[in-house]
Parts: sequence; C-alpha cells; structure tokens
Amino acid sequence: MITLYTFGPAVGLPDLSPFVTKAEMLLKLAGLDYDTNTRGFRKAPKGKLPFIDDDGEVGLREGCGRGDPEPRSAHGHRRGADRARQDPSLPQA
Repeated sequence: MITLYTFGPAVGLPDLSPFVTKAEMLLKLAGLDYDTNTRGFRKAPKGKLPFIDDDGEVGLREGCGRGDPEPRSAHGHRRGADRARQDPSLPQA
C-alpha cells in the first residue's frame, strides 16, 4: 500500500503545501490506492514533505508530473502503466 506523508489540512485547504496537493492529485488521477499520514516528518528524506512510502521503498521523484501523468516508484518504474495500456480512454505517455 502506498502511503503519502503530508502536512494535513489547514486554513480551509486540503493541505498547506501545493506540492502535497499535486502529489495527491497525481495518485488519484493514476487510480492508485493510497493512504495519507501526517506524522511522518521525522522520517522524511532530507526533512522535506511530501514523500511516499511504497511498502518500504521511500521516495518521490522530483519533477514528477512534468509531462508524465503517472507517478513513479522509488526505482523509477511507472506505476499503473499496465492499466493505461488496457484502458484506451486513459492518456498514453
């Protein structure tokens, strides 16, 4: 299961960080199941949020989303690529 570590909602926004909001929207658009956790700041690589824990693989590829509609795992593999090939209504990268 994918866990997205976030700051959490505040001031009427889903999250204070636009980067967290972008990461969450990419996960939703890719149709991936994920959980959010607001207590992972101390575990964050380089002390920065957001970051993703994908069953022990921690990371968030910088620049994710620039021309690439699907997030990648810590090893650079496209998540949901098989699903996009099966469904012609989804954008092809």
